[in-house]
Amino acid sequence: MPHNRRHIEGKFNKVLDALFEKLSLSKKDTELMKFDAKLEQMVENEDGRALEKEQFFIRKKIDEVQNEIFQLENNIQFITNAKKDNPFLKEVQKNIDRHKDELKLWKEKLSKLREI
Repeated sequence: MPHNRRHIEGKFNKVLDALFEKLSLSKKDTELMKFDAKLEQMVENEDGRALEKEQFFIRKKIDEVQNEIFQLENNIQFITNAKKDNPFLKEVQKNIDRHKDELKLWKEKLSKLREI
């Protein structure tokens, strides 16, 4: 049964992604809308355990992303003689920015979860 449910959930998410793409919502907005639907379902089912697991998972992701950002920023400090337009530095900075965006999303999800 759980495998079948995951399969159905996967198909449902693909359909949602296609619809959201047509609405031309940002990836972040799409993520948050799907997350809201997931939370609503947990609340409807009065599944406190699932809500706790979700909160634990999100906190873990926040820690992972924060550690990744810290590591990348720390690595940049060791590259003292590179110019600002160095392609490697630019790529690392882009990676840091991506991680910071991801961190904002995870934190937003956590705050939505705490509102329940």
